[in-house]
This record gives sequence, C-alpha cells and structure tokens, in this order.
Amino acid sequence: MAVAQSGIPSPTAELDALADLAAATTPELKLEAILSPGGEAPPAVRIRPGDEIEIKVYARDEFSGVRRVGTDGTVPLFKVGALRLEGLTEVQAGNLVAKAFLSQIKQVQLQLWIRESAGQQAHLIGRVRKPGATELPLNRRLSLVSFLALGGGLETDADGARLTLIRRDDQGRQRCYHFTHDELIA
Repeated sequence: MAVAQSGIPSPTAELDALADLAAATTPELKLEAILSPGGEAPPAVRIRPGDEIEIKVYARDEFSGVRRVGTDGTVPLFKVGALRLEGLTEVQAGNLVAKAFLSQIKQVQLQLWIRESAGQQAHLIGRVRKPGATELPLNRRLSLVSFLALGGGLETDADGARLTLIRRDDQGRQRCYHFTHDELIA
C-alpha cells in the first residue's frame, strides 16, 4: 500500500508501515468529514513553547506587553509570576490571565493573542514532487489543495486514487481521512 497513490509501492517500507498503522488505528473518514457543514472543525490554534504572545490590559499598560512562552510552557506576568499557558487557545489563555490579574487589578479587561508562532510543521510523504516538512501558516487555514501544492503536487506517474490525511483532533486523538485527488479538486 502507498500513502499518496495506490498501485505503486511507497519509496520505503517505513511509509507503508505508517499508512498501515494509521489505517488500522483510526476510523476511516472521507473528505466530506472535513469539508461538509456536519464535518469536524480543524483543531484550534494552541499556545506552544516558543510562541510569542501579546497581552493588552486596557487602562493598565504596566500589565501589558509581549511575552515569550518558555520551554516549560509558562509565561512570566507582571506582579503575578509565571503562568502555564501551553496547550490553551488564545481565548482560554486570556481568561486564565485575566483571572490571575484579579489579584492585582480590581476590574480586568484584556486581550491576548499569539503574535508569532514558534512554528508548526506538517509532512508530505509518498508520491509528491517535493516530499518533506513544510512550515504551516499561523492563524490561517490552509486548504488541502494548497498544502499539496506546497509539495509541488503529485508526481506525474501518481494516479491519486488514494490520498491520506493524518491529523490529531483537539483531544489529541489521531484521525485518518481517505479521499482521492479528484474528490479533492472537485
């Protein structure tokens, strides 16, 4: 079995093993599960070590600023100390920071956002022109067609009969989606 195409063996046994493992351990979902209104939403962007976040506390500039998430997942906050934000969405982190600042400020109104991502990579493997790791854009959804284009598209001898997307959902469970190239570009 090949990852990006059926009928032609994968370049390595490791790719075959990965595809077999993904197919065996995750439910098979079709492209419609990603694209249809009833399908699952893409996982929310979560704060990770190395991310740069900005906090704007209204009418209290001394509490505002840009902070880098440490390797331990914490962010140093003025007069509060380190607060663990790793794994939280921007909204969840904003709520946690606001709660922490209540010990110093009577009424907290703040905004928190990821200013710069430490980077998230995805890998294209199989019968694509440029296989390998690709940096994903932050806070912008990338269509599957655009992602495939980052890899130069399918090889000319690839029939595109079976494409597989493997991703983790918000709960960290691995999900496997199977579809054809024709379904993708339709």
